[in-house]
Amino acid sequence: MENHEKVFLHSVLTSIKSHIYSTQIPADAFLGSLEIGSRTLGSARLIHHISDSLDCIDIDPLLSDRISSAGLDVNFHLGDSSILLPAILDTHETHDPFSFIHVDGDHSREGAFTDVSNSISYGARTKHQLTILVHDIYNPCVYLGVLDALHANTELPFGRSLYVDVTVCPGLLHSKPPVLGELWGGFAVLHFPAAHNDSGIITIESTTQSTLSKLYSLASRSLYPEISECRSRSAQLFHWPY
Repeated sequence: MENHEKVFLHSVLTSIKSHIYSTQIPADAFLGSLEIGSRTLGSARLIHHISDSLDCIDIDPLLSDRISSAGLDVNFHLGDSSILLPAILDTHETHDPFSFIHVDGDHSREGAFTDVSNSISYGARTKHQLTILVHDIYNPCVYLGVLDALHANTELPFGRSLYVDVTVCPGLLHSKPPVLGELWGGFAVLHFPAAHNDSGIITIESTTQSTLSKLYSLASRSLYPEISECRSRSAQLFHWPY
């Protein structure tokens, strides 16, 4: 994760925590977070520092030892998020609910779709505020997976609305090995405000879309054949739902 992304992640988390602690009585104030894909613990350390509780899902069996060595108090779930995530979200629907989810696991189109779709479903059926950050949104497979998940979840229950900025924080076209020519980084944000009387409203924005489009024009089509579809789907974003 690049430095500007860490600054962005920190600002989002501190804003969520400030809102929770200013709108709830101290005894009830609680920031529960979930990270899907923790790898080197770079983002997990930051999330852990600000949150009151952190659950992590990862397929690496050695991650548990790294978590212990780092001195992090984390609820670690070993396995595939496509299998584990629904049950974990069900458990936290009413008891110690998640207010923040960081999606950074399977970066295939299907993997991103599944993780984001499950997270949207969780946000839609709960009443509390929820912010979902999806990392590596500048990667074409992740980008399309997120758009697929949004397209599959256009109907929200009464009282829930969703704000989406597909490219709220920019990523990079890397210029050095070992990721020379690869598109990584950047964040999409999906935010469910606390339940109110609006009915199923979805608002779509894309703050750094021009930057993403410029990097797509420079990226290798042989490496990323999905770019053509990304461009056509991007053009439809503001005619939602499509």
